[in-house]
Amino acid sequence: MTNTGQLTGLNGPKRIIIIGASGMIGSRLCALASDQDIPLIATCRSHPVEGCRLFDMAYDHLVQLAPTLGAGDVVYLLAANSDPNAVFREPDAARLLNVNATLRLAREAMAVGARVVFVSTEQVFDGAGGFCEDDMPKPQCLYAQQKVEVEQTLLAEHGDICIVRAGALVGDLPSDNCIVAKTYETLLKPEACMARDNVFTVTDVHDIANVLLLLSNPSQHRLYHVAAGPEVSRTVLADLVMEMSRYGSDMTYKTVNFADIPYAEPRGCVTWMKSKRIQDEFGYSFTPTPQVVRQKVQLLDDWRKAS
Repeated sequence: MTNTGQLTGLNGPKRIIIIGASGMIGSRLCALASDQDIPLIATCRSHPVEGCRLFDMAYDHLVQLAPTLGAGDVVYLLAANSDPNAVFREPDAARLLNVNATLRLAREAMAVGARVVFVSTEQVFDGAGGFCEDDMPKPQCLYAQQKVEVEQTLLAEHGDICIVRAGALVGDLPSDNCIVAKTYETLLKPEACMARDNVFTVTDVHDIANVLLLLSNPSQHRLYHVAAGPEVSRTVLADLVMEMSRYGSDMTYKTVNFADIPYAEPRGCVTWMKSKRIQDEFGYSFTPTPQVVRQKVQLLDDWRKAS
């Protein structure tokens, strides 16, 4: 089985270019590539970040980053406006980044023979759950609709493209704004509500970084799911956080139905995916969900105690 720390010996790419290297996924992918001495160009959009070059994907071009970009290079498209509330409030600005700029950069890379890896989300689904790569998306919110538009456009292209749909990610820093951190903070607030019928996956950010590096090489398919199992409901996740936290006695919630939560637009209720292709093709073993939650809760507890 392949898991964290067992990715040496890859037939690595000539070079990787990470658009969005300062984010939760991008920073881990940068560290992983550096550990394996893979040449890389890392970018961030505005505030300077050590090791990153400033690059505004809405207006800048790949040739400015890598004039010799070509076959053997891999471009990871990680940057996006990923806040569904912000996308709903400013749809035009979000579209400029999430759709227009993403597709332009993908085409620039494919035009010179570079491989493109685009990261999408399990939020493109809604329904009974257990979605496989061949299942049709059913996006509810505008953010998910934009992701599906990019997916479908890229899958119709003839270049070297790989799409990765990720489950809900959990970072290993207390400042990472992930699903466990959001649940933790909500549970400490009065009148917290958790939906019994909201079901998703919880996936360690290092797992997706590992898989993204695996997919730098030509692969059997063009679309992969990266989501750990088993699936969890929002109430189950809340119970895990309360059980594992030393502040669990300060946490409480009211159980509700997902439809009772007043979102500004529809959201996917049951979105969890299966990662069959990754497991069949690479034998990849994901970090177990309880371990992921426990590690994050311990970080958050330590951070809260120190603050």
